[in-house]
Amino acid sequence: GVAGWLMKRLGESYADWGPPGALTRALRPHMMGDLLFNSRVAGALRRASDLLSRHGIEVAALKGAALTDSLYGDAGVRSTGDLDILVAQDKGYEAMEILTADGATPWDEATAGRPDVMNLFCRHLPPLKYCGVRVEIHTKLWRELSGEVLIDNAMSHTARCGETLRLDNEAMLAHLCAHAHTHHALDGHISLKWLIDIALLLRQDMSLLERSERQFPNTRADVEWAARMCMSLLPASDRDRLARTGRKATPLTAKSLRGNREPQAWRSVRRAWAALRFAWKQGDGIGGKCSNVVATIRYALSNSESLHPG
Repeated sequence: GVAGWLMKRLGESYADWGPPGALTRALRPHMMGDLLFNSRVAGALRRASDLLSRHGIEVAALKGAALTDSLYGDAGVRSTGDLDILVAQDKGYEAMEILTADGATPWDEATAGRPDVMNLFCRHLPPLKYCGVRVEIHTKLWRELSGEVLIDNAMSHTARCGETLRLDNEAMLAHLCAHAHTHHALDGHISLKWLIDIALLLRQDMSLLERSERQFPNTRADVEWAARMCMSLLPASDRDRLARTGRKATPLTAKSLRGNREPQAWRSVRRAWAALRFAWKQGDGIGGKCSNVVATIRYALSNSESLHPG
């Protein structure tokens, strides 16, 4: 999920001669695949937003659909697996019916005709297949906080698909942390790109951590967990700032990430490190910069100011 971002950041760091050829060959197919799929997700978001707004339903994009443009500024550097949207709590079933009338079909036939089947943890309705994309309609992100409250405070931003709404930064950070922590606690599933999302948000504004905890106290444990996980990825100056608040980093190792099965993040780390190691063996000029993939990501994050400011 972070192949395109690493390629972009290392390419900027080695602007005079570009990223290593072997690294480019290893990562470019992933970046192009992400670009194509993200374009499809953007089209689905635009169509769904326009359609639902005509019926008086406001839509806010969540996770990858919101971050691809607002945080990364490049459609090919952050992969998305589906389209997550947030609507008011009393508009969820209506939104489902409207998209179904526009050609959406149940993603899982087992949930067809059962709109009462709701994911207890992610708070979304049964997923739909819409414009070739899996769409999850959320009505709540936390038990006590409904969609309309978050949408009232949402911010508008210009994306490839036009003007869209997304959560404000405090809510975005709280949601990303709660989402990652929940998946890790349930089954050990955690994507490396989720930690990069959180780390990039913190790099933009370290005070966001405290503001998010104050605004959404019910997610404090999630935010604390994510902060400790992300500390290993942050440059030394940011790690020191977090350490002064009493936080201790959780090293990103197979043991710290492990749940009931090998976590996706650790598989991503191993694949990315294998690609980097292969590139360095070819003598393409990057050897010796980083000793492992976590250090590589930290190196890429250390000069993230050139990323789109969101």
